Amino acid sequence: MTALVPTFSEYMRRGGSDEARRLGSTVLNALFFVMTAMAALGWVLAPYFVPVIAHGFPPPSNNSS
Repeated sequence: MTALVPTFSEYMRRGGSDEARRLGSTVLNALFFVMTAMAALGWVLAPYFVPVIAHGFPPPSNNSS
């Protein structure tokens, strides 16, 4: 990620604003999809790793009131 700004700046300096926009769009789209996949994976696996992390807490009660 640290290479994005210098690369983007170099594209803009050389007059390649279309290439710079495409680079930014590609990086942001990839980041969006990777973060969405990670969040979904965390949601699916939460029942397995939350008890390991928070093992000292009592289980939630099922009171409907």
